[in-house]
Amino acid sequence: MSLRDLVAADVDTVFFESGGWKETVSYLPVGQASGETSVSAIVEDIQDPMGGAEKGFDAELVPNLVNAALIYVSETEIAAPNYGDSFTQDNGTVWRTRQVSKQEGMFVLACVADERMSR
Repeated sequence: MSLRDLVAADVDTVFFESGGWKETVSYLPVGQASGETSVSAIVEDIQDPMGGAEKGFDAELVPNLVNAALIYVSETEIAAPNYGDSFTQDNGTVWRTRQVSKQEGMFVLACVADERMSR
């Protein structure tokens, strides 16, 4: 067994173990109106380089321009994620998949929040 095979086999144990980085999110494939399933995922928010209010700017004048995340999910949880699939966190944030890449034993999904910027 190669190192690559060992890493892929250990993805669930190392990254998605109980009490670690994972959280449970609701997953809904694109084009499906209902029937969300609960999956274990790691949601990593991507920070806006401008920073908006986080950098001391007036949030009314300089809102956060990017509301994005990388979502890591084991291929044992989702067999084939697609553009447009949605993930909903417990806090109500809905993420839409915009790009899918496959790593060893997991998918890395570039997502944007399903919301419109408001003032």
